[in-house]
Amino acid sequence: KVQTLRFSTLEWPPYTGARLTGQGETSLLLQRVFRQLGYQVQIDVMPWSDAMALVNQQQQGFRGFFPEYPLLDSRYIQTSAIGYSELGLVEPVQAPLLL
Repeated sequence: KVQTLRFSTLEWPPYTGARLTGQGETSLLLQRVFRQLGYQVQIDVMPWSDAMALVNQQQQGFRGFFPEYPLLDSRYIQTSAIGYSELGLVEPVQAPLLL
């Protein structure tokens, strides 16, 4: 069975958004990358404060939030940029994906 990874994001067209094709350009890229690694991705669009809080509190199976500018916060590990910007995926240090 293919494992599904759940991420949170905000409405930020054209990068992310519930009504955008594929939930936005960055969402499509993230889905493509994880599909190549053998994972399915579920992306939930919500207010930014909720997107961060659900990951921080490790609630409802959320594994990370995106997009994020360079973040200096010891609770998280941040990937390099996704696409052609400084935005990256952020995940908790206590529960990294370790892919």
